[in-house]
Amino acid sequence: MPLYHFGEFRLDTLQHRLFRGDAPVALKGLPLAVLHQLLEHRLHPHASLYLSKDDLIRSVWHDTRVSPETIRSTIRQVRLALEDSSDEPRYLQTEPRLGWRVLVAVNRHDGVLPTDENTVQPPNSPYSPVFYVQRQEEATLHGSLRYPSRPMVIYGPQGIGKRTLLAHVLAESARVAPSPPCVLRIHLHTLTPAQLATMETTMYAIAQDVLEGLALPAEAARDALSRHFSLALDPPLQLKRLLREQLALAQRAVFLVLGDIELLAYSPLHAPFFDALRSWQDAAGLSSLRLFLLSALPPRLFPASVHSPWWTKTAQVEVFPLQLPQLQRMASLHGLTSSRDDCEHLRSLVGGLPLLCRIACFHARTHNLSLSDLLVPHRIPQVFESHLTEIARWLDSYPTHTPGTTWRTILHAAADPTGLSLPREVAWPLLRKGLLHEPARPEVYHLRCPLYRDHLRLGGP
Repeated sequence: MPLYHFGEFRLDTLQHRLFRGDAPVALKGLPLAVLHQLLEHRLHPHASLYLSKDDLIRSVWHDTRVSPETIRSTIRQVRLALEDSSDEPRYLQTEPRLGWRVLVAVNRHDGVLPTDENTVQPPNSPYSPVFYVQRQEEATLHGSLRYPSRPMVIYGPQGIGKRTLLAHVLAESARVAPSPPCVLRIHLHTLTPAQLATMETTMYAIAQDVLEGLALPAEAARDALSRHFSLALDPPLQLKRLLREQLALAQRAVFLVLGDIELLAYSPLHAPFFDALRSWQDAAGLSSLRLFLLSALPPRLFPASVHSPWWTKTAQVEVFPLQLPQLQRMASLHGLTSSRDDCEHLRSLVGGLPLLCRIACFHARTHNLSLSDLLVPHRIPQVFESHLTEIARWLDSYPTHTPGTTWRTILHAAADPTGLSLPREVAWPLLRKGLLHEPARPEVYHLRCPLYRDHLRLGGP
């Protein structure tokens, strides 16, 4: 029976189970069957870009009459399992009147994959010590762990490897700790626009995720939410009281990882949200809580970050692109024999972004190619097809701040060697996506790498 790898997930059709890394994900029945059809459609060489509603009904419901609400509910359950968002999808895109499509690369294996240490790891897979490439930022992170009351901000664009780096450091620290901490991961991109609309809805959503991460029984979680969020208090204080209670019950250190905090950079919730986090630092009963914030934007680009007491009291760690020895190590872990020149060529092509390096190494390994064969001009668009398609879709669908201007024309101007001057609030979506990087000159931005310049069809004005 086929096994599908896509992003951080694995669908095993023999066991009828979905896994994120090695952890099972609660998805079964019709939603699991729908996900299976979406993945199979993504792999079909002659299929249309989108799986239509009629084709989905035919393959899953076998032409049985089904209401639009049932279909929407089933797709919603798939998205929840993937921790995906319909507004900024990473895995599943809905196009009105056309259908649905999977945005990430899908790899199908017939039969059960071997589980030995030489099994190649697909791009976007969760942290694995077997395929981990040592990063220079590890020492700084380990040093910061000695100061438990000081929040840590880890920043760098999408694809730079923030989650993997932090997962490695936390796993290493847990291995030598007398009592391993509880690690809770909450990523803001999984919250809906309604949940991010007000402080009350945001604090409540975070509370729900915390209780789920602590594996509280459903009835106990509902009781805790009811007790704390029915009080006539400010929402941040409601969440703080809930955290204090649950930390006392846990009786061990809790590491709370908040991802995608850059989504609040230019939100009305920016100031109250970070004020709430600051209030946790020295609060009684929260000494066992350690905060880790992942951001695709540098803290200096957040509004008023220079003057905020919150930012001045955080440890800030920038995650950098891969250097040549690190890329050589990645190629070796994928079983590739590659020259120094080949690795330098790849590193230059993709700006050292670890995700793009992993896509290239995985493609070379699964297609029995050397890096030299992989990097010939006509093959490069095929290697990065899924990633480039996702970026192109985003460029065409995400609204710009200036009417009449497209992201493509902005990127075309940024490809000039002198760079492009942009206000922070205009540049931040492109910085977050990893399409631009900011050099030493403030607010002067450059296109990140030749891959985007040469293969995104960036037209001029």
